[in-house]
Amino acid sequence: MIRLMSGCLVLVLTLLSGQTVAQTYTPETVGAFRLPNFAYGVRPKPGVYQDLGQLGTGRGWTIDSAQIGAADIFFGAFYHYLPNGQPTWLVLQSTITQASPSEYKADGVPAYVRGTMYNGVNGPCIDCPLTQNTVVTAPIGERTLNIIGGRKLQFLQLNGQAPMNPQLVRDAQPGSASQRLVDSGAVWALSMRHSILGQVETRSAGWVRFGKRDPIRYWTYIGYTGTSIHDGIGGFLPSTMPAWLDIASKNGLPQYELVCATQDMPQLGLCIGVGGAEPFGRSDSDLDTWIIDPTTDRLHHFAHTTQGVSFLRDNAVVQRAAVLIDAGPDADGNDRFVYRNYSRNVDGFDIELQFTKVPLPLVQAIIPGYVPTSN
Repeated sequence: MIRLMSGCLVLVLTLLSGQTVAQTYTPETVGAFRLPNFAYGVRPKPGVYQDLGQLGTGRGWTIDSAQIGAADIFFGAFYHYLPNGQPTWLVLQSTITQASPSEYKADGVPAYVRGTMYNGVNGPCIDCPLTQNTVVTAPIGERTLNIIGGRKLQFLQLNGQAPMNPQLVRDAQPGSASQRLVDSGAVWALSMRHSILGQVETRSAGWVRFGKRDPIRYWTYIGYTGTSIHDGIGGFLPSTMPAWLDIASKNGLPQYELVCATQDMPQLGLCIGVGGAEPFGRSDSDLDTWIIDPTTDRLHHFAHTTQGVSFLRDNAVVQRAAVLIDAGPDADGNDRFVYRNYSRNVDGFDIELQFTKVPLPLVQAIIPGYVPTSN
């Protein structure tokens, strides 16, 4: 919780351990609470990508990436046609650049690849003797491929053409990907970075899963304007309540919370939070809710205070909001998601979380008899 008093910032920090720490800072020192960079990067899953709105055009990407030391090496082949109608491909090989907090705040693009695109020409044909091909610079020159998430890209075009929005073909399924995520019963290892007093602390916060919760029936935006609450993906929430959230207030959308996957086994110490049971401390004054925006299929997190009978969670004032971002696989191929919290008082990102999917055999080895159940 953050309070403003007498021109100074009074930050009341409720840590994952449940301990509360209060500090007061002048506007000149709020930078001590901003993350200087994002450590939980976003990278694409290898595979074939196509813009689902351009199926049948023969255009698309085949990409791969690898972590070599501290660098994320990207290789992509783009299939398309020349102006004379002849099929060809271009190659983009570069490093993945993770957006800085200021870049990410401005446009919501978490990572990108920028480099010169090349053609390979005069190489061997099928059934022909091997020959060395020639690499030439493509006439389109340097281009940018935005990494929107682990399964979504954006390729910027010139000449007034709209960007291409390729998606990973093998994961393209009808219905809501976010709904499949929260209903999967998967267990996620949660880690956290936050900035305080000019120091960045990293910690493991336990194993969690998404569970359905009693819905909040009334949402309000009392006391906040459209420039107050950043959505964590490059913009601010509107000054009036979004229509889809108003639907949620009428119980039209399911609401979720994070619960400790090992809440019946506190001796394991796999969850840090209030009473050792919940990574997001639930109390009468600070609650956390996850709701899927059906217009974008993004899973939003809302931190809020309650009004009225807080026990029943029947009325909430939005205090903070952010979106869960598909971050692509880790080095072992496990799915990851990241969460970036923007603090309006320090005008920057002060917390980031990483959710890494725990392989089911490992979960069952730690929690005997565990079976993923749909919400």
